[in-house]
Amino acid sequence: MTTLIHQPHDKLFKQAMADTRVAIEFFQSHLPAHILQKVDFSSLKLEKESFIDDNYKSSEADVLYSVNIENTPAYFYLLCEHQSAIDQHMSLRLFRYMLNIFDRHRKKIKKGSLPLIYPIVIYTGEKTWNAPRTLFKLFGEHEQLAKNILLNPFQIIELQKISDHDLKQRLWSGLVEFVLKYRKVQDFADYLDTLFPWLRIVEFHEGAQYAKVVLKYVLDDLDHDEEQLIVNKAEQHLSKKLEDEVMTLAERFEQRGYKKGIQQGMQQGMQQGAKQTKLLLAKSLLTEGFSEVNVARLTGLELEALQVFNRPQNID
Repeated sequence: MTTLIHQPHDKLFKQAMADTRVAIEFFQSHLPAHILQKVDFSSLKLEKESFIDDNYKSSEADVLYSVNIENTPAYFYLLCEHQSAIDQHMSLRLFRYMLNIFDRHRKKIKKGSLPLIYPIVIYTGEKTWNAPRTLFKLFGEHEQLAKNILLNPFQIIELQKISDHDLKQRLWSGLVEFVLKYRKVQDFADYLDTLFPWLRIVEFHEGAQYAKVVLKYVLDDLDHDEEQLIVNKAEQHLSKKLEDEVMTLAERFEQRGYKKGIQQGMQQGMQQGAKQTKLLLAKSLLTEGFSEVNVARLTGLELEALQVFNRPQNID
């Protein structure tokens, strides 16, 4: 939705920049040469959305243009700033707005690469701008480290490529990685023969609560036919305390499955009852001389369902 403009200068900015002649001349005057020479101004289009946070709607206005840069969809984002004090975190706020623009584009276009966004802040204050103009400056003495982290590919940990042997070398984090790795395990018995002794060791090292968390996760997807197996393995490998926890969780999940079955049965019963009511109504209408086509339309039943009455074709 378009932001409501409270200040006269914001209204001026929005309305002036809606004029293509103003916008093109503005960009031709202010864009750096290496960007300017790549822009197709015939594709310039004013977009309707605003991305300003509610807290800043009274002190700034924004305008978004879509444009082609080297035949690729891109955006110019203008933020007109009217705060009396310079926002030292403007680069962070601007970055957040740009993320919202990326998200809008992705939902609208659905295919292709992310667009380029060229942001411009129009500052009207009298003091010389002294706030950081890049996000990385906000990290202070860790600016270079921030660049190394944020400008490089994110780290990916592929659990399926880590051997069980390596996971077992790490008592605490290795446990959760092991459980996540085998969340769709094929050999459940072999899985429990590894997992339960591991839980026993964790419990011994004052990790009983952590062990319970893992147990709850494992039992959350428990199939009915696996219940006896997990009980047997618990008796074989776990301490009495963790074994009791298994029994408690297993009973709770069994009850939950029972209740779910009741709910599903009630829903199916209601659906069957509704269909039966429709059939009774259809029979009555057919008896009154309505055609099968009209009865099907009135009741929402398929024509095939009406054949159960084995009656000749009626006439309207």
